[in-house]
Amino acid sequence: MKKLLFVFYFCFLMLSLQAQQQTQYTQWMWNHLSYNPALAGIQNCSKSKSMSRIQWVGFEGAPVSNLITFTSPIKTKRTQMFSPRQGFGLKFESDNIGPFNSYGLSFTYAIHFNFTQETRISFGVNLGAKQMTFSNRNITTYQADQATQKSSTFYSPVASFGSWWDGKNYFIGLSFDQLSTSKWSGMGVESYYRLQFNFSSGFRYLINEKYTIVPNLLVKKTVNSPMSIDLNAFLDYKDAFKIGLGLRNNESFLGMFQVRFKDQFAFGYSVDFISSKINTVALLTHEFSLHYSTCESRPSDKLSCPLF
Repeated sequence: MKKLLFVFYFCFLMLSLQAQQQTQYTQWMWNHLSYNPALAGIQNCSKSKSMSRIQWVGFEGAPVSNLITFTSPIKTKRTQMFSPRQGFGLKFESDNIGPFNSYGLSFTYAIHFNFTQETRISFGVNLGAKQMTFSNRNITTYQADQATQKSSTFYSPVASFGSWWDGKNYFIGLSFDQLSTSKWSGMGVESYYRLQFNFSSGFRYLINEKYTIVPNLLVKKTVNSPMSIDLNAFLDYKDAFKIGLGLRNNESFLGMFQVRFKDQFAFGYSVDFISSKINTVALLTHEFSLHYSTCESRPSDKLSCPLF
């Protein structure tokens, strides 16, 4: 069925206005660069990560999101052991929601200051551009509506800032998305990108040399929208296999795992069990991820920090 009935279109728009304008990924804790630019080049190796999210399976016009990130350190001569280090990154994302499609490309720069070998503070910026399009081809209304009479496209700048503090067994992050707050030209009188705040935190609890437990928290707040709280914890076996559970307030229960193979690759899968009222038409959200890293593999008897 190619056409969306106006009632579903209207309800969907109402839900979208109340929800986060940025995509909410369940596997955010395995790709911090997806929401915080301060993570660019934080490790001494290059990393490429991709995520694909299919939301509200069975609901026509539901969001389908894709994200690709790349990050690498900037090689510079350091005069002292704790001299600042720098990193850069790239970020490409697409988001399809019913008649709306958006595509964004941005570049990230970060600087890292070590206080000791185990503690550091980082700051990063992300700048780029985003295209949003509205297509009226699949829209049917009961009554004529000027807002749906023509398709439209507009471009807007992308700007975000992030900060990050981490130690041997913990991290704290704070970032700000959509600093430009651009208006959605041709898509409504009061439609525009709103400033979003992201707070994240997590710590590592060592069980023994092979197993650790890692609880994580992500709080998102968009201006004039409800707060989103994402809480999860996963069990990590030697940084080779991770499995966890979580919840998102008033929305869903979460399950996830990630497995590493051939040292440099990792595959992840998560599922959201919808608990909100939308579960009358959609029960599940699926998310997949694939990571590649040039980091040197670590001896199997050494436990690596799973946070980064």
